Amino acid sequence: MPVPTTLNGTRAKRVLIVDDDEGVRGLVSEMLEAAGMAAVCAPDGEAALAFLRLGLCAPPDAIVLDLAMPNMDGVAFAHRYRAAAWRHVPLVVLSGVPGRDEAAERAGATAVVGKPFDVDRLVEVVRMAAEGRWHDLSPLRAEREAERLVAMAEGWQAAAA
Repeated sequence: MPVPTTLNGTRAKRVLIVDDDEGVRGLVSEMLEAAGMAAVCAPDGEAALAFLRLGLCAPPDAIVLDLAMPNMDGVAFAHRYRAAAWRHVPLVVLSGVPGRDEAAERAGATAVVGKPFDVDRLVEVVRMAAEGRWHDLSPLRAEREAERLVAMAEGWQAAAA
C-alpha cells in the first residue's frame, strides 16, 4: 500500500477515526483527507483495536474518538489502547454525550470537540494533535473550561430566579 504524501513530499499525517455513526466517519474522513491527512475508519473501539493489532492500518499520528459506541466505548478503547503498549498517540474526543469533558479526561484525551461540530475547527484540532503541537491545544482546553463555567453560572442564575 503506498504511503500518502503531502504536496511537499512529506508523509501525510495518519488519523484513525473511531465512531459508530457512518455519516460522521465519512464526513470527518473526507474533510481530513481534503486537508492533506490520511484517514482510516473503524465503527467501534473493538474494531479499531483489531485493525491495529492485525496491522490492517498503519500506526496513527492522532485518533478521533467518539465516546458512546456499541461493543467498546471510547473510554474503554483508550484504556485498552494505552495498555497495549502502543506509542502515545493524541486522542481527540468527538462526542455529544452529556459529561463528555469528564469522560474525555478519564480517557486521557488531548482535546475535546463537541457534537454538533464545526468541521474547520475539528480539522485544525486534529492537525495540531497529529503534528504534536500540544501547546497550541491549551487554549482549546481553556475555552472548554470557560464554556463549562458560563453554563454553571447560568444554571445558578436560573435557580436563583
